[in-house]
Amino acid sequence: MKRAARQPRVVGRRLASAVLIAQTLSASAFAAPDKPRELSGAEIRTVFAGKIITDGFHWSTYLIPDGSAKSVELGRSNKGRWKVSGNELCVSIPAGAAFHCRTVVRSGTAFVFRANGQDLYEFTVEALSTKYRFD
Repeated sequence: MKRAARQPRVVGRRLASAVLIAQTLSASAFAAPDKPRELSGAEIRTVFAGKIITDGFHWSTYLIPDGSAKSVELGRSNKGRWKVSGNELCVSIPAGAAFHCRTVVRSGTAFVFRANGQDLYEFTVEALSTKYRFD
């Protein structure tokens, strides 16, 4: 009889522990998102070299570690160059065009290009995959 009386306490403690864990996980899921911040030149190079930047619909650009770039915009392929200048990501597409330099702001997993203090557009960074077809 004593065992039967003790088992509900053990089950109750386990249930209380499970509820506490669930509450902790829920609280962290709803924590405030990272505060947006501008990336340094070194961070830009580390995050973007060898990766694809894309808005997910209209354009995608593969930033090859050697400074060359391959891009697809609205179905058209182009080649160009990219570099980091100061704390800005600079891209020249098509090849020979002037470089357009933008500050990069990170907020969680999303990024925003910024110029002259104005947010231009949001984009994401992805690993190279067959999902993207660059000529």
